[in-house]
Amino acid sequence: METKMKNSALFALLITFLLLSACSQRGEQTNASVQADLAAIGDVRQQLIDALNADDIEGIMAGLTADHLTMPPNEPTPQTLDALRSWHERRIAAFNMNLVVSSSEVKIGRDWAIDHFSGTVTLIPRDGGASIQDTQKTLWIWHREADGSWKLSRAIWNSDDPIPDNQ
Repeated sequence: METKMKNSALFALLITFLLLSACSQRGEQTNASVQADLAAIGDVRQQLIDALNADDIEGIMAGLTADHLTMPPNEPTPQTLDALRSWHERRIAAFNMNLVVSSSEVKIGRDWAIDHFSGTVTLIPRDGGASIQDTQKTLWIWHREADGSWKLSRAIWNSDDPIPDNQ
């Protein structure tokens, strides 16, 4: 019985050592890979923002996952990429857009990343009406694709600006 307890204790100690060793090595790899992922996501985010600002539908769509959902404020979620393409086409027909990001925070967990950023969007009506400017908070969820690239899986945003009184 005493030998069995010693073996169990040694086994538990060995498992603990192996787990700590594996976590330590993983931590070193993770720190370097997290920095690379942060840089990659920052680059892809900027490419997507540039495509949005340039009314480049192909550039916008290229940055999205196959199951992407955009959840715009105060309107239904386009349920397919074709519906989202039409949504962007309607926006582009009505407005020039300028999105400027002022701050961001990205949290990475393996093949997923949560990107929270603030910024200002200016919509300039193509018919010459008054511009609309809005301070926004945005949440984008990124997914690492099979080829290692990051693509946008979910997008949601809303306004920081108060709703005007109707008085």
